[in-house]
Amino acid sequence: MVTTNRLFQDFISFTIDTDPGISGTSLSGPGLADLLVVASPDFIALTLDPLEVGGDAEIVWVSAHTSAATTATIVRGQEGTTGRAHAIGREVVSGVTAVAATDLSKKKATGGVAAEVPTHDHSAAAEAGIAVPPPFVGWQLHINADQVFDTGALGVLTDVIWQVEDIDSDGFHSGTAATVTIPAGAAGYYEVEFQGLAETTGAADDDPVVFYLDHDGTPVVYTSLLPNLAAPGIEYFVPIGFTKLINLAVGDVLKVINYRGGSNMDIQLAWQILAQGGPLTYFLGHRIAV
Repeated sequence: MVTTNRLFQDFISFTIDTDPGISGTSLSGPGLADLLVVASPDFIALTLDPLEVGGDAEIVWVSAHTSAATTATIVRGQEGTTGRAHAIGREVVSGVTAVAATDLSKKKATGGVAAEVPTHDHSAAAEAGIAVPPPFVGWQLHINADQVFDTGALGVLTDVIWQVEDIDSDGFHSGTAATVTIPAGAAGYYEVEFQGLAETTGAADDDPVVFYLDHDGTPVVYTSLLPNLAAPGIEYFVPIGFTKLINLAVGDVLKVINYRGGSNMDIQLAWQILAQGGPLTYFLGHRIAV
């Protein structure tokens, strides 16, 4: 029985002359004589004890009723309600239920055909001319342990590895990969952001140490240079990051890379400082236009 077969009728209100019990499938009362003829697959919803005199109200669906009959076949506990006993004399009414109102809204939004809609359905707002947000397309990743970039030779490049996917709408990232790949149907203009907390140790070094965004093998934006150290053993915690608007096509690959121009400075990206403080280093992007 589908809700597209729901019938409505005004001015139906009566009292029952027999307790249907918890699971009885027959409803009886003199006022049923005024009810429409109902036959499968049609149904009409009735609310038993709407004022909740004897307990929670119950919605039943009348699945069969003949002309002028004072009894009807019912389906118990519908639309989120629970079947229960109802004493003789309890009221029964026919009215628009919350589920019925939702069905009617869906029919209006889809040209008269009831349809399943996403949880975030903005069709009513759009119909009223109210601006609604587009569906989210993008990712947010973070590290879940301090990530160390050891001292090395001049010009060493090391990818940042992302272990955790906070958000991944369309499969941009997989497992613990360093890369994000634009999937089919997700091309467009993206705001891409990297934020982290870098810890630096080692000897003084005049050569640059930076993180940058790599787009298909080409650097497109850098963090600020990490500061030189006054002496071995001194530690600095430096907030770093960048934001960039990029036009990305399907199959384009992004990653964050560490570049160390010298051999004396050790760098690590912090996961957290306080036990409840993480994550401190993350990589995100979201499509803002197509």
